[in-house]
Amino acid sequence: MTKRCLLPALFALLVPFLAAQEDAVDLVDMRLGLLGEGNCVIGPQLPNGSINPSPQTPQGGHGGYHPGNPVRGFGQLHATGTGWGCYGQMLLSPQVGLAVGETEHDSVISQEVPRPYAYACTLDRYGIRVELAPAHDAAIYRITFPSKPDCSLILDAAHSLAEHLAPEIKGRFLGGTVTVSGDGRSADASGTYEGGFTTGPYRIYAAMTLDQSSLAGGTWTGPAAAPVIEPGGRQRVSTGTLGAFWRFDGTKTPVVTVRIAVSLRSVEAARKHLAEIAGASFEQVRDRARAAWQQALGRIAVEGGPDAERRLFATCLYQSQLMPRDRTADHGGGGPWWDDHYATWDTWHTKLPLLALIDPAAFAQIVNSYAVRRAAGGTVADAFVAGNDGPIQGGDDVDNVIADAWAKQIPGIDWPQAYQVIDYHAEVGRTPEYRAQGWIPAGTMSCSRTLECAVNDWGAAQVARGLGHPQEADRWEARSHRWRELWNPALASDGFTGFVAPRRADGTWIEPFDPKQTWGSWVDYFYEGNAWEYTLTPFHDLDTLVQLGGGRERFLARLAHAMDAGLAHRWNEPSFLTAFLPVLQDDPALAARLARAVRDGYTLTGGYPGNEDSGAMASWYVFASLGLFPVAGQDRYLITPPAFPRARITLPGNRILTIERSRGSRVLLDGTPLPGWTIRHAQLTAASRLEIPGAP
Repeated sequence: MTKRCLLPALFALLVPFLAAQEDAVDLVDMRLGLLGEGNCVIGPQLPNGSINPSPQTPQGGHGGYHPGNPVRGFGQLHATGTGWGCYGQMLLSPQVGLAVGETEHDSVISQEVPRPYAYACTLDRYGIRVELAPAHDAAIYRITFPSKPDCSLILDAAHSLAEHLAPEIKGRFLGGTVTVSGDGRSADASGTYEGGFTTGPYRIYAAMTLDQSSLAGGTWTGPAAAPVIEPGGRQRVSTGTLGAFWRFDGTKTPVVTVRIAVSLRSVEAARKHLAEIAGASFEQVRDRARAAWQQALGRIAVEGGPDAERRLFATCLYQSQLMPRDRTADHGGGGPWWDDHYATWDTWHTKLPLLALIDPAAFAQIVNSYAVRRAAGGTVADAFVAGNDGPIQGGDDVDNVIADAWAKQIPGIDWPQAYQVIDYHAEVGRTPEYRAQGWIPAGTMSCSRTLECAVNDWGAAQVARGLGHPQEADRWEARSHRWRELWNPALASDGFTGFVAPRRADGTWIEPFDPKQTWGSWVDYFYEGNAWEYTLTPFHDLDTLVQLGGGRERFLARLAHAMDAGLAHRWNEPSFLTAFLPVLQDDPALAARLARAVRDGYTLTGGYPGNEDSGAMASWYVFASLGLFPVAGQDRYLITPPAFPRARITLPGNRILTIERSRGSRVLLDGTPLPGWTIRHAQLTAASRLEIPGAP
């Protein structure tokens, strides 16, 4: 056959794959995770972009938006899927008339169109159409006013989600400044805020321009109960309410385009970010954002299966690529700067390993950013929000991310600097009790933190050994096994004996103690979990865990009971790997059943099993649907039957890995049977075809 005849045939084969890529962005359902505890954000952003413009509603919760509620305005920064939110600042509110009070301009909406790359709705109270689209640090708004002479737009610099929409977050405006230019066509704003998942106040800066001149404008300040409007005001400093406004005649100026940029560094930086969209039309910004998502979502294309599952998969793949945020340009030099880790405690299990597979360059940047943060502030906490360290939920889980990168030999990482991060944590950062004896006596998070630090130590030891630090490697690896000191062999529950339990410094056990009791946040013994759940988490020492629990059969029975009885919580990150552990005990059938039960709990209408957690829950679904689940911090994936007949993953260099659901009984890699149901990262990324039996 000649090349001329071959090309049409080749194109015919590619059409389904190309169509899947082209349609992926339109399969995303932006409403997933808005209800329940998902706390997702309906507004658009670029992949790992800094700005995230979105509508906000009263009782909007930690994501800022609740379907069916009236819209209060449009904030420029949000954190998606978090259990304890933040941001929501620099609120824009188009109106007819002028109402600057916090609760005075809510509007029921209609004709809402949410997309990954744009958002639009009509404010029915005013008859105003609002459309918005994001760049990386800036957003464009197209506001279409009704044919009325008294239209207006306000910029509220004091408003925040944490203070006004979800007061349980304990947000507070500490003061700021607004400045309107002499011609009224631009404005700057800044504010200092506290509240949310941070350990200190943070500052937000904004710069905005309007493409149409206003009839008039001004500023307002004063107490929330009685803000004072100053027509013609150009600059205001306040610790109370604070904002600027512009008036338009909708009969003569029906459409106003607003460009706004945000920075966490300075007003000057925000002004520079406006260059991202300077001179661009709304359509151009929107189309660029669509193209960016088309590329990002095109990294994994699935075929076949029910339409609802394809939509769910596309949405989870989208929500897997929102946070953390790449704020390198905003930081102003010194290396990569990735912000809004909410928190690594959540994302090290699935979200970051997904990046390691589909976007290793971004993954390397995140690892390198740890060293930049260490140089800037000395510590590299699990949570890092708005440039501030957040509360510690467990161990030093950035070490697990570094270990994951080492195990998979991700290129582009400054390994000597990365080693300094884990060395600091292992030698200085962990608690004195843990460093001395490898376990933490009974107290706040003592059991869960011991188990997490053990995993941290094991991963750190592998990196140390590989980089030529054998003494540290031996010491940390030996310490990683000392979690066994918290194994209480006499503790029984539901017919199973032996659990990790709290132990006093003198060696005595806390009694009575119920392994089923679920503990809360930052309280004694276990962080957001129970002994049943956490006892299954030292996967780095699995052989010992199996032996302590009575051997393989009892371990498998324990796993099944923990999952089936809801004792290992499906919404909780420590249980992410639990359903897949039977693969490591040569029981892929049990793993398939348990994983399928968890996966079936994800629905477009019901959302996520709990907080989406910055891509953690979403990327769990992506991996489980592909039939590949990462053992984070190691280089292996555990294999289960995939959800779709076929998936194609685009690897670096535009290499395609095809995963197919087969009718055989063996897992085949490029036609060769694998010895079991596991595969190494290097094997996977060098292959072209992975065939997984539909049932083990």
